[in-house]
Amino acid sequence: MKIIIVDVSGRGGICHYTFFLSRALSALSEDITLLTTESYELDSFKHTFNIEKLLPVHYGKRNKFAKGLVYIRTLFKILSYVLRIKPDIVHFQQLKIPLLELALYRLIKRKNIKTVLTLHDILPFEYKLVSPFYKYIYGTVDRIIVHSQKNLSVIQNHISRSEEHTSELQSHSFIS
Repeated sequence: MKIIIVDVSGRGGICHYTFFLSRALSALSEDITLLTTESYELDSFKHTFNIEKLLPVHYGKRNKFAKGLVYIRTLFKILSYVLRIKPDIVHFQQLKIPLLELALYRLIKRKNIKTVLTLHDILPFEYKLVSPFYKYIYGTVDRIIVHSQKNLSVIQNHISRSEEHTSELQSHSFIS
């Protein structure tokens, strides 16, 4: 099974989470690729999976408009890479601009590629401003992974799920 895991930041906590997820999945499948930024901070770690550092860095000392333009370029690079590689699954780690990501997920799904989204933040701070997009995103992806049973309940209670929205919800297993 060919899986692409997307980390659009290449730094911080989600970067580490994605590294260990990729490493764990590589024990189950030989064809795991992490698609990340040109400035991937875990470059010196030992990798048991493929790394493609193709995504531009969209954070740093830029105004919001410039960051947004770079992020749009990032999404186009993700789409181009996915269409070229034709994986079975694309696993995303975070949402930054919901409307654009919704379009990306739908384009990928049109090619019969499964999509997975790990929600590190169930309802972002600006949720009330963009709630319709989140509802559509959560209904568009094939599988949603959350970090706890409580988060799973939050999603089930706050996101309406019609026949159109057929995502499977799943929480991580925890070892205490």
